[in-house]
Amino acid sequence: MGPISDLTDTYSFNCYFRQMWTDSRLKFNGTQTKQSLSLSMAMLDKIWKPDTYFWNGARSYTHTMTTSNRLVRLYPDGTVLFSSRLTIKGNLPSFLEAFWIYCGCANPISMHISGKCAMSMRRYPLDRQACRLVIGSYAFGEDELLYDWGVRGTDRGVQMDYDGIKELAQFTMTGFQVFNSTNMTRDQTVSNLQFLSQLAHILFIIADNSGNYSALEVRFYFERHFGYFLINFYVPCTLIVLLCWVALWTNREATGDRIGMGTVRSRITSVLTMVLIANDSKSDAPKVNFPTALDIYIWICYTTLLICMVEFTVVHYFTKFNTGDPEIQALERERMRRIIRRIPKTAVLR
Repeated sequence: MGPISDLTDTYSFNCYFRQMWTDSRLKFNGTQTKQSLSLSMAMLDKIWKPDTYFWNGARSYTHTMTTSNRLVRLYPDGTVLFSSRLTIKGNLPSFLEAFWIYCGCANPISMHISGKCAMSMRRYPLDRQACRLVIGSYAFGEDELLYDWGVRGTDRGVQMDYDGIKELAQFTMTGFQVFNSTNMTRDQTVSNLQFLSQLAHILFIIADNSGNYSALEVRFYFERHFGYFLINFYVPCTLIVLLCWVALWTNREATGDRIGMGTVRSRITSVLTMVLIANDSKSDAPKVNFPTALDIYIWICYTTLLICMVEFTVVHYFTKFNTGDPEIQALERERMRRIIRRIPKTAVLR
């Protein structure tokens, strides 16, 4: 599975796509030793087959190395299995090295599928994404063709090869669900979802201007890795703010120390460092017209630095000479007494 792109809102994965349907015209008498017939690809153009496609696919292709990765198998009752290996690029993130989809028709085909994923970036980089894959007919309405998930053993619809799942750099796949929806247009985002148990049956009718359509949908859920952002953004910003707070505990009479520690050096350097961190955080992030969670955190750090600088200015302005540390006051009084003692009394009388 992968890659998943934040910038283009697309994802891709490899899968084995199998369709099965029954055509009574293809019945034949089987034998004990021959329960199915493997057909050549030339026969595929001579029999009826569903015009299945991926409604939200961006780009998909069938694997042809070293030969076309497809098979057609015919059973005595007229059931046809059509399987292919595909690579899919879609509009939602998903991490599958391989998974199997069974619908009410069959076909082993290997393909590459690419699709669109409408990501929500408001909680970035603490976001979770859901990517959907919708399968249906392009031309046949619900009165002509109905799709349903097939059953294989204890699994319904989708089988995951978890050993083959490749963990991407920024995401982890947390699971997937299938659900049912009705009365939706083909170009409309599926809503009013009835979430079912994992690997459950899914069948829904989707309507558009040309009629009602039967379709299948599965959603994959992903969670973004937080470690990279914690190490490169959150921890540095937090340490910079804590460094500026050190000057708040410096004696207000020690203006030189406060300037050296808290303002001229550390705080200006801190502001410049924050600017570099903010620019770096935007280099790989999608350009959106609203603040993300990371943007808000960085601006909070900016505000804290500004408050520290304002605090220094206000304290320095209102601090009067000789109103600080009692020890400094005692030393100053003793110094003034010594000066007074050195003044000759006659000089005062004159």
